[in-house]
Amino acid sequence: MFYWPYKFRSQTEYLVPRGPGFTGAPVLRTKVNGNEITIKIPRHKSHLSVKPISPKRTYYLRDNDFGRYIASKPEWEYFPLIARWLDFNGPWFTGNLGSLDVFVGVLRRLRPAPGMSLFHPRAFESTIADFMTFCHGHELSRSKSTQDWYAPVDWKSLERFQCVAAKFDAITNTEVRRSERCRYLFIPISDHYLLQISCSITRVLPFVSSSEEPEDDTDKWISEEPMKELADQILNSLQVRLSPEAEKQQAKALERLSLEERVLVKEFPPLKWV
Repeated sequence: MFYWPYKFRSQTEYLVPRGPGFTGAPVLRTKVNGNEITIKIPRHKSHLSVKPISPKRTYYLRDNDFGRYIASKPEWEYFPLIARWLDFNGPWFTGNLGSLDVFVGVLRRLRPAPGMSLFHPRAFESTIADFMTFCHGHELSRSKSTQDWYAPVDWKSLERFQCVAAKFDAITNTEVRRSERCRYLFIPISDHYLLQISCSITRVLPFVSSSEEPEDDTDKWISEEPMKELADQILNSLQVRLSPEAEKQQAKALERLSLEERVLVKEFPPLKWV
């Protein structure tokens, strides 16, 4: 059953929203510096005034093609390939209850360490830790004694790709702020370029019954499971075929490593920033 985005009644109970289906989603293909990228994402569907980004057939990226990941911080740069905003609505005209926002792009560190290659498992892990610190490490409670975010959470090394790749979540500390989640997947496509897919899950602050204030415990009123399921379907659809140049870079990065050293860690606990 299709759930309408119109809101004519107030929420009074726990609801499970519905969003776009994955079965009929189009397959998006692009090639970045010779690396073939394929992913399946539902068509853009949002009540917000935002425009989706669709990929070109081919990109030849250079360092000066990137813009800052965060405008006020120069450490990391980003080139967008795909953007989709996907609404999730509630039953019985309870309206929009949340969204899954999907972004695919290429990430680069502004000043990488000399001789570093993202194909090296330890460099890959260290880069992810540095990027999570860059994104979330300074988001602290008002007392500066508690961190707002935990990352990485539910770390999974993905062995179906030609090179190292990982999937994990960044989640909020619900003791200091409302529940939010971003599901990430990272895979290198060159020594210094990292393909990033992020699936950001947000839910509205519900006004339950006749309450004058919104509920703080979002998990008590709105399920995030449909958003998580669609995020996993999108991430699991990703296919990456490395270019001959990327394969040469990977071979050089791994040439002196043993078989045990060529794999990612099985466990990567959340980083501590306080």
